[in-house]
Amino acid sequence: MPEKHNFSVKLGNAMNLEKYFMKGSINAIVTEPILLPTLRSRPNITEAKRMIEKAKFIYLNSIKSMSKILSYNGRIVIVTPSIITKEGKVIHMDLLSYTIPELKIFQPSTKYHFTYPVEVKGQTTRWIKREIYVFQR
Repeated sequence: MPEKHNFSVKLGNAMNLEKYFMKGSINAIVTEPILLPTLRSRPNITEAKRMIEKAKFIYLNSIKSMSKILSYNGRIVIVTPSIITKEGKVIHMDLLSYTIPELKIFQPSTKYHFTYPVEVKGQTTRWIKREIYVFQR
């Protein structure tokens, strides 16, 4: 018999999760807070940096809000975009350069070690790639 899980899906502002959930009440969050606009061609470096910086504001504020509702040892799995420019350069959203006191980067307690960001392989989009970070409270 299949195991039953208790979960719910909510629609709301990811930068204000305390409005929807109690502090420390969530064990795990898996999210991609926003999607970048559809690209018809590769942007130049300046355009790509502008898009990533604009998205970073939402990501960082969302992570701060998530950290408030996350339980002790709870985890956040967050997917971020990276953009391949006309010039062939990849513009990343580096979440490791920001400190959120309640969170640490997750590393499994096994022989494996994650190098962040973890790149998602086998994607079909030509100009936007996905990368994954896992944080733990």
